[in-house]
Amino acid sequence: MVVSVGDADLGLAATLLIGAVPGVVAGSLVSSRVSGSAVRWALVVLLTGSGLSMLKASTVILLGCLAMALLGTLTAVRDRRLVRSAAAETADTVEPAGAPGSR
Repeated sequence: MVVSVGDADLGLAATLLIGAVPGVVAGSLVSSRVSGSAVRWALVVLLTGSGLSMLKASTVILLGCLAMALLGTLTAVRDRRLVRSAAAETADTVEPAGAPGSR
């Protein structure tokens, strides 16, 4: 039995809240700890999957989402390596505190 108040369907609203609230909490926790490029690629995979599911493309959904997830993972790993190598180069060029010429 579906309870309806005016044009609002309370059963549908409750179902959306049950999925949305934990999703928002998990998303906010993950997005504060993950790089921006990883979050962007996760959104690309999510939106691609949603769009393909609206087109009723079952096998294509799986393959498309897997391909986008793989591409996003590779991009995030590449970005992380670039950041680490830039940090290592910066650490190599900084003079130690006891070196001649330092104050």
